[in-house]
Amino acid sequence: MTTTKIGVAVIAVVCAAAIANAQQPLTLADATARALERNTDIRIERELVTAAEAREAGAFGSYDFRLKIDATGRHHRDPITTLFSGAPPGEVSPSNNDFTSSVSVGRLFKSGATATGTASVARDTTNSFFTLFVPAYITSLGVQVRQPLYRNRETDTARTQLRITALDRQKSNAVLQQQVFDVVAAVEKAYWGLVAARREVEVRNNSITLAERQRTDTQTRIDARTAA
Repeated sequence: MTTTKIGVAVIAVVCAAAIANAQQPLTLADATARALERNTDIRIERELVTAAEAREAGAFGSYDFRLKIDATGRHHRDPITTLFSGAPPGEVSPSNNDFTSSVSVGRLFKSGATATGTASVARDTTNSFFTLFVPAYITSLGVQVRQPLYRNRETDTARTQLRITALDRQKSNAVLQQQVFDVVAAVEKAYWGLVAARREVEVRNNSITLAERQRTDTQTRIDARTAA
C-alpha cells in the first residue's frame, strides 16, 4: 500500500469517527422543540401576541379610576368703578390674593355610565375695608352620575376599543397556533421521512450483504466444480 493510500485511509477513519461522535439520538419531541425554538416567524408571532395582550390590557384602562388635582393662585387689583373702593390709605384700589384647590375622582363603567366626585377649597384675602372676613374660605362638594339612555347606550369609544383589541388578540393567537401546527407537521413529516430513508438504507445494506454471501457461495461451488 502506498503512502497516499495510507493517508487517505487515515483521513477516512478520522472522518468516520468524527461523524459517529457528532451523531446523537434525537426523538421526535426533541426535534419539534428545537424547530419551534429556532423558528423566526413563531418568535415574531409570539411578540405580536404579547403586544396584542398589552393593547387589550390598555383598553381596560378606560375603566380605571381617574384622579385629578388642581391648584391655582392669583394676585390681582380690580379696577375702581365706584367712589367707595375700600382701599387702604395711600392706595388707589385694594389688592386681592386668591388660592383655589380642587380634587376630583371619576370612573367610567361598562354600562356607559360615568360617576364623578369633586371637592374644592378656596382661600381669599384682601386689604379692602368692606370685607368682613379675612381670610375667607369657600368649600364645595359635588357628585355627578350620568347614564346614557339612548345615545351610546349599546357602545361607546371605550367598549369599541376593548372589542377591537380582544379580536386582535384572538387573531394573533390563531395565527400563532396555525404556524405552530404547520411547523410541527413539517417536522413530523421530515422526521418520519428520515426514519423511512434510514430503514431503506438498512434494507439495501442487508440486501447487499446477502448478495455478497450468495456470490461467495456461488464462487465456492464454481471452484469446487459443483456448479456451472
